[in-house]
Amino acid sequence: MSSPHWLPLVLLGCLTTLGLSQSPTWEHSGRWQLSLEQDTNVKESPKEAESAGSLRLFADFQAQRPGGRSRAEISLQGAWQSVWRHREEAKLMADVHTSLLWRVAARWELGAQGVLRGKLWLYDRPDYLFSSLLVFAEGRLPAQLGLRGSVAQESMNYAGSTFYDQTGWRGAVQAFRAVSARLVVIVEAGLERSRMDRPALRYEESSKRWWPLPCEQVDRGAHGGVFFELQALGHWRAGYQYERSRSNSFGYSYVRQRLQVLGATRFSQKVLLRLFGALQRKRYAEVLGPWNPIGLDTEREQSNLLLMDVSRELAQGYRLLLRISWYDNESLIRGRYYQKGLFSLSLERRF
Repeated sequence: MSSPHWLPLVLLGCLTTLGLSQSPTWEHSGRWQLSLEQDTNVKESPKEAESAGSLRLFADFQAQRPGGRSRAEISLQGAWQSVWRHREEAKLMADVHTSLLWRVAARWELGAQGVLRGKLWLYDRPDYLFSSLLVFAEGRLPAQLGLRGSVAQESMNYAGSTFYDQTGWRGAVQAFRAVSARLVVIVEAGLERSRMDRPALRYEESSKRWWPLPCEQVDRGAHGGVFFELQALGHWRAGYQYERSRSNSFGYSYVRQRLQVLGATRFSQKVLLRLFGALQRKRYAEVLGPWNPIGLDTEREQSNLLLMDVSRELAQGYRLLLRISWYDNESLIRGRYYQKGLFSLSLERRF
């Protein structure tokens, strides 16, 4: 990764650390989680599903500066996973999130968020590093109306090849309004652009051949959506999003529509239920058979899914979690989908 992509994140991290160090008190929390997991399609294959169990260890540490006109937060997360009988699936993952927030007026805030995410396969597959820096402004207007605008710079870099490396930006505007004490309506629209570190391609139908173009592949997208947040029997959010992406490289333009719902509700003071569901329809502009993979990590794409998570508080600081999920995700080959189920049982220790 080149230095221009590193510098904004390093600067944001330094400012966040400075903000935390100048705080009179630190608020911090953490948790460890040990999970046993059963995967019905461990290789995410569209053809032959192979089931396997795994052991997963997850750690999370968060700290923030409380109060005042500004707030700084930092979150460090890491995970290790080992899959039985599939040595090549063993991996390490690490996430660093930093954020700064300034209240510049009674109803207006400015903020910045940085993300650095790494994934390392211990024995196989290409490792990658993802970075993102987002700047936003949010304010409250009369008549229960709010506005939020954001711009983000993102970069994806793989260790073994530059063919799937990309950089880009995205911008979005949100308008939200509380129509009642329990219901908020959110309308969002945005644009994005990404540049791949590879030449764009042209397909010649007559000869069935591919020709490289004298320019890099550039994808331009636009999206819009409406979402509803409801405070009733818990906290729920549901919405619809339309996305259109156009590429100067043959085979990569598509239109996607997506419905999603997520929420959480308590059955008692100790039992919490969380649900997340998504249903999408994705159509590519060009008719094309199997072609170059659209990525190198199948776990980054979530197309259609249903997830249920039930947790119960045990002794002080301990929690037991049961998660059942089903996925119908696009594989590395465009238009080809794989199905899998995940079942996990976890013991969590908070401190």
